[in-house]
Amino acid sequence: MYWRYAVKRVIYAVIMYAVILFIFSGLFNTVAETVMRSSIQEAIRAYQQGLASDRRLTGDQVKAMAEAAGARMRHVKPHGALYNTAATDYDMSMNIVRAVKDL
Repeated sequence: MYWRYAVKRVIYAVIMYAVILFIFSGLFNTVAETVMRSSIQEAIRAYQQGLASDRRLTGDQVKAMAEAAGARMRHVKPHGALYNTAATDYDMSMNIVRAVKDL
């Protein structure tokens, strides 16, 4: 007789676990979709206003910021593909040297 009660309790527990899991997964998907949609809308808005997050500063702008802070630009390092290309291409590296020298 007790084993029937135990089996019934286990079945109820499994059903309750499935219901809770279903509810939480639905809530998570809703929140994740809302966050994704808002971040995409924000990126589109920023792009349309010309304030895209990947906007780069020119060398003169960086130099002006350093001077405004009372500092001096002492180090310049090209990043990514520009750095790798300059390591093997003499003309590219000389162009970078000339550009930094003009600052």
